[in-house]
Amino acid sequence: MIDKKLLADTLRDLATLVETSNEQEYALLLEIGIGELGRGSRSVKQRSKAPKRIGASGRAIDEVIESLKGIRNRESGFEILERSRLTRMDLQELAKRLDLHVMREDNSHRLMEKIVESSIGSRLNSLAIRGELRA
Repeated sequence: MIDKKLLADTLRDLATLVETSNEQEYALLLEIGIGELGRGSRSVKQRSKAPKRIGASGRAIDEVIESLKGIRNRESGFEILERSRLTRMDLQELAKRLDLHVMREDNSHRLMEKIVESSIGSRLNSLAIRGELRA
């Protein structure tokens, strides 16, 4: 009986090998088969890692930080973060730049809450305490 997991892994390896091979290796694959190519420069067992998603650039994160500095209410801060469509990793980077503690369990919404509270909420609280906050 055929081991389905082994077959699936082998087919994935073959697909990766075909995708990552150059023209010469691909021609060799077609000419002599996968066995010989697997013993060549690349092993069939080697898997290339999936390409990482390219997140927001540092400049985009800096622009979000600058936008948050001028905001006068928390809701607008959430709107800016939602419109910027930052990934969880981007939000982690933004939080790191704001010197916020990020836990592994924090999801995107929790990170947004921390960022808004740190950048906007603390400023509003300070203004309220000093009596400088106007509605």
